[in-house]
Amino acid sequence: MGEAKKPLETLACHDELGIPALDPLRIDQLSVIQDLNAVKVDAKIYDLDMTGISKAKLVKLSGIHNQEVELRFVIPSGGMYGPYKVKGKLLKLSIEGHGQLKLTFTNMDVGLKFKLVNKTVDGRTYFHAVKPKMTMSLTGGTANLSHLGSIANSFINWSFVTLVNAVKDTYCKPMSLIYMDKLNAMFLKVPIDDLFLQ
Repeated sequence: MGEAKKPLETLACHDELGIPALDPLRIDQLSVIQDLNAVKVDAKIYDLDMTGISKAKLVKLSGIHNQEVELRFVIPSGGMYGPYKVKGKLLKLSIEGHGQLKLTFTNMDVGLKFKLVNKTVDGRTYFHAVKPKMTMSLTGGTANLSHLGSIANSFINWSFVTLVNAVKDTYCKPMSLIYMDKLNAMFLKVPIDDLFLQ
């Protein structure tokens, strides 16, 4: 007899439930705005495709029963691709341009905390996630921003993890809402009584 799967792992395995694919994860617009002495960035990415989520490994899932959920997963490798527009300064290097973003990352470690409330639709009760808080870290990656220039791209790649750490707070807030939207879309497919599948 195989090891029992956790609820969200079980849920993700049932295509017949009509749950949409999450890989690639399409993000209509993602804004990253940071204004620090060393890093001043105003960046927008449109029609962004994020890959790698299908390979994510669930590290922690707790709090379902008291509806104070803590979720943590690691994406071993993935990428982000889409049109970008950026203006700012990295240390003393001014950057400004627009074009196509091609970004790869390794070991993206995502933590999500959120509350579950009950939502009734057509007489059936579903989970609904609210008040998300997200953390994120990664161990490496590369970035290629077309039309930005070789010097700027070289600097970004040389200090990739440091730059990600500098802007991750402004990244995590909108991404937490995106993850909540996806989770709630899945929760609305399965009433609470049917969620814990055998």
